[in-house]
Amino acid sequence: MTTQYEETLEEVKEAIKKALPWPNLQVNCWQFFNYWMMFNYFYNKVADDTPENERPHKDKKKAICFGGKYGRLFDTLASENEIWLDSVSKLLRMDCVAEGRGWQPQKLKPEVVGATLRLRHLCGIDYACQNCIRDECKKTTIDSKACQQIESWNKLQLLLRILYQIRCNLFHGDKFSPETNPRDKRLVELGSDVLRGILKKAVTVESKG
Repeated sequence: MTTQYEETLEEVKEAIKKALPWPNLQVNCWQFFNYWMMFNYFYNKVADDTPENERPHKDKKKAICFGGKYGRLFDTLASENEIWLDSVSKLLRMDCVAEGRGWQPQKLKPEVVGATLRLRHLCGIDYACQNCIRDECKKTTIDSKACQQIESWNKLQLLLRILYQIRCNLFHGDKFSPETNPRDKRLVELGSDVLRGILKKAVTVESKG
């Protein structure tokens, strides 16, 4: 007898299988939207399985929690899928993801800058983005508590923190028109490719779990 969870998982898996083969699901931002909404199911499930006294309640912490449980997926994907790893590398070679609409000054978030710099280091990527060249990244103060947290995160958690910022920018209108902004368009395209790979593995691990 199948449980409600198993039935829901099968429905989600079918939705993902139908969506993943479409290279141009919709415009770039809608593709990322769809993938993130699918991913939302998986990190909510992980959060729900977490002991109540440790359970995260906000989406960012839930995504990081998923990364904590399934951190091995990063190295698995990197070894099995060169295209996925290339997308991650290209994402890390872009300017650190900031917040702020295209017509307003961009604001770097310390946690995102820290996650990006840390993941570049772990992946052996020696790259300085334009914000680094202008010393904007260095000017971004990361307090000791945040620094310790970032140091403790695995590669998947660091990557998910970056993807979460792209998600926030889209959801809140900070990437209002990626079609007319080449950098934003590329950022969302790469984010979609990376998230797509994580989704495919999430289906596998949740099916086994």
